[in-house]
This record gives sequence, C-alpha cells and structure tokens, in this order.
Amino acid sequence: IHTTNQDRMHIVAILKKYVLDTRIRAAIAISTPVHLSDASKALLKSENVLYQLKFLYSLFSKIRAKNKNFPDQISMKPWWKIRNLYDFDEYYTAPLFGYSSAEDYYAKNQCIQWLEHIRVPSLIINALDDPFLGDLCYPFDEAEGSEIVSLCAPKYGGHVGFSKNGVERDWILEKTWKFLTNAG
Repeated sequence: IHTTNQDRMHIVAILKKYVLDTRIRAAIAISTPVHLSDASKALLKSENVLYQLKFLYSLFSKIRAKNKNFPDQISMKPWWKIRNLYDFDEYYTAPLFGYSSAEDYYAKNQCIQWLEHIRVPSLIINALDDPFLGDLCYPFDEAEGSEIVSLCAPKYGGHVGFSKNGVERDWILEKTWKFLTNAG
C-alpha cells in the first residue's frame, strides 16, 4: 500500500486513539515524519529543492481545482507568497483546518507526542539518510523507553528507498515480515 507522510502520521494517531479491531496485532510506519516541524525544516535544505518544486507543483494543481469549486473558501491570493512547503502549510493547510499557523498545525498533529500511548506492537523504520526527516524524526528515546514501539534507523534507505547492499530491494520486506511474524 502506498501512503503519504500525512497518511502515515494519521495511522499512528489512530493506533493511539482507537481500538479498531482486535485482529490488528501490529503496525509498521516507514519513512514517517514523526516530528512535523523538524521534517519541514529538513525539506528547506538546498538539496531538497527538487522535492519542494515537485510537491508545490502538485499542490498548486490541487489548490487551483479547489478554488474553481470553492472560490469563496479557497483563495489564490496567498499562492504568490509561497516559496516552499512551510509557506504552503502557513497560508493554506493551517488556516483551512482551523490552526493559527504552520507551527500550530505541526505541534498539534505530529505523532511523536502519541507514541507512548500506542497499544499494539509498532515498528518505525526511518533511514538516517532520509532527506525528508530532521534529527527529531528519529524517536530513539521514546522507543528505548517503550515495550511496544520500536525504532529501526538504518544508515541508508533514503525516503522509502530501502534495499539490501544497495541493490536488492528485499531488505524492507524481510524486516517488516520478521516484525509482523514475531509480533503476531
């Protein structure tokens, strides 16, 4: 299943808040920005400019379509102030969802604050070279103090680009299968 960063954060939030089904015995979050503000800062680095442009182009298309359908609710005026994804969150995401700012949105939605409340065995796999993640996106202390949440932080893997010895694409499958087999 392909999910976005926001989908992965919401899955962690759901695991914290709800008992959805007794058949859910384990969960895995891969390349998850558990600390949104820090991840946002990581995306501002110059080496991530192409990611920024790609995301902004995609978001611009979505905002334009929403503006056509909801011109009274979605304005194109802030678009010209946007230089990066942080600005997008500041001028669109935060106000559209009732937050005072991008930082307010990040603080209230980053899943690092919920990790201690998760009740099913969960594995977070975040590569140390993931360009989308800042230092605070690796919850070493939280995982070390938990019997439920584990963190795997391999040196390499990028953003969902895990492999064995740089060639074989089965490392992530082996890691997740082993965790799910042992957790169930």
